[in-house]
Amino acid sequence: MWGLPSWGWTGADGLHFNQVALDEAGLPAPDHNSPDWTMDKVREYAVKLQKKTGDQVDRYGINLSLAAIGATIVARAYSSDILSADGTKMLLTDPKTLPAMQWVSDITTKDKVDSLPGSFQGGEAGLFGSGKLGIDMNGSLLVFQIDKAIKDPKLAKLKSALFPKRPDGKRPCQLRGGTWNINSKTKYPQEAWQFVKQLSSRDGILTMNTVGGEGALVRPDVLEDTYFTGNPNFMIFKDNVANAILAIVPANARGTEYETTFSQSYAELYLAKSDFNTALKHIQDAVQAVLDKPST
Repeated sequence: MWGLPSWGWTGADGLHFNQVALDEAGLPAPDHNSPDWTMDKVREYAVKLQKKTGDQVDRYGINLSLAAIGATIVARAYSSDILSADGTKMLLTDPKTLPAMQWVSDITTKDKVDSLPGSFQGGEAGLFGSGKLGIDMNGSLLVFQIDKAIKDPKLAKLKSALFPKRPDGKRPCQLRGGTWNINSKTKYPQEAWQFVKQLSSRDGILTMNTVGGEGALVRPDVLEDTYFTGNPNFMIFKDNVANAILAIVPANARGTEYETTFSQSYAELYLAKSDFNTALKHIQDAVQAVLDKPST
């Protein structure tokens, strides 16, 4: 199979802060290059940015990415991962991964500052733009979506940051991407090839971003366009794009079964349907069962 790059980004590797909420809470904008910027500090900010009136939540402290893509970033923040390097084994119960899963559990079930169940009109960008979200855990694409969602600067102003650096100097991220491909059965392979080349050209990729609203960060020359360089909240992600940690592809994802099973079983942990260790083992076993099935 041959293809040329289409979309590509580094996953849910950022933390988008509402500067208005930071000012109200008396918190300084985070400096993600500071040694004081830690996962414990991220959690502290999430707790302090939560705002309630009685039982009514006026502003959620944080919106976590609660799927495999988000769990991967949190695990990598603790110098671990959710999958073995060959993609055959789940590592959720591995001692190196446990602190990452505990961090998610503490925020969602102990602190109760996550925007559960996470379904809102206009999505997380809309929630942020309305001033009802303190931090959004997501990637570079959300910079532009949040900018568009903010209608009243008195309610929300974006200040993006990266996750804390690990001891090895790397940022938790996950290189993800896709390609334009030509169907082997096409009657017009030459014409299709010319079209694919146009789609993957500088103009084609830039249009995917500016008009299509995609995260297509697959050409260095595209990232030099003013669409990106004129946005300081996006530019912080440029280092992650250039130095991304590769994604680990499940050896046997069985279409969407791996992702779906992970998301459905993960809810047991962040909704506290059982105690932490039991929930984590159930997720581990459910997703491992998918990986162990005959390949499709």
